[in-house]
Amino acid sequence: MKPAERTVQFMARVLQGALADATAIYWRRRAQTFLDAAPRLTDYNGRATAAELAERAERCRQAAEVCMQRASLEAPGQPIEADVWAVLTEVAA
Repeated sequence: MKPAERTVQFMARVLQGALADATAIYWRRRAQTFLDAAPRLTDYNGRATAAELAERAERCRQAAEVCMQRASLEAPGQPIEADVWAVLTEVAA
């Protein structure tokens, strides 16, 4: 594969990843991952104290909340900035 072909393939992968990351579904799934990662009473937690486990659970909950906020920004009907539309229009032309 020629270097130019590799560059085009890399750019396509970057764009594909960016588009996938821009969906509300992605951010909801990411939020669920953080919620699933929070420590539970039934887990083996080694020597972690109750305070440490509570702190970890709170960090997971906060990360999930941020992801859900991002998902709501990506929901249908949200305005798209004029600069973004300008770039998309220019690229499509």
